[in-house]
Amino acid sequence: MTNREMMELAMRQSAEDMGCRVEDFKADKNVVVPIKLGKKARKYLKEPITCNLVSYGNNIMAASIPETMDLVSAYVDKFELNKIAARWPAKAVA
Repeated sequence: MTNREMMELAMRQSAEDMGCRVEDFKADKNVVVPIKLGKKARKYLKEPITCNLVSYGNNIMAASIPETMDLVSAYVDKFELNKIAARWPAKAVA
């Protein structure tokens, strides 16, 4: 399994765990969605989960309950990972 395949697999699992799409992790801006465990979410995850933040380097993907959505959005908006990453070039993932 290549690094790229492992990354795709991790993103698919995170999408199930958060209730988002794999494409959300690849967006050029931060994404915040309502949290919803998918059918293939990790079994040890139990609701309610107030907030889950994940990044695979391009942006911050956040899932939140409605009561904290505004707070989480304001928090992740403080960080623009694509601009931070531009300052520290990383090795390409093959």
